[in-house]
Amino acid sequence: MGSEGDMLGKYRKCFSVIKDRRGVSAVEFALVIPILLYLFSATIGYGLLFMTSISVHQLGADAARATIGGLSLEEKTALVKAHLLNNATDYILLEPENVVFSLNYDEKTQITVLDVLYQPEHHPLEIFEGILPMPKDPFRVRQSISEHG
Repeated sequence: MGSEGDMLGKYRKCFSVIKDRRGVSAVEFALVIPILLYLFSATIGYGLLFMTSISVHQLGADAARATIGGLSLEEKTALVKAHLLNNATDYILLEPENVVFSLNYDEKTQITVLDVLYQPEHHPLEIFEGILPMPKDPFRVRQSISEHG
């Protein structure tokens, strides 16, 4: 009978260890927190990416509209350059010295085509390099505008 009691005591002890719920939430937290941190960083990273991309698109559209006042390619180029330098600072994540553009004007069709490339240096997106998949060249915009109705 003594050995049965010992056996029953060992069984109860093992069963109580299995029923013990202390530390379960710490284990669950340890399993879930990496996923939550990744989702949080992805939200921030892609938010910065989209904000910068939308800013470059808007800056390019505004610069293309500014070319309407020019009569020649030289005047249009001067207008675009002035617009980009003066207005790029209005966008939080853009630095004017990192904006490069090319302008083409077809006098026959009176269509102006503006290509804007933003080459970010020391941009907050660099923090997420290697953590999140990012496009290789996300900040390239082509805008065209016609001078006749």
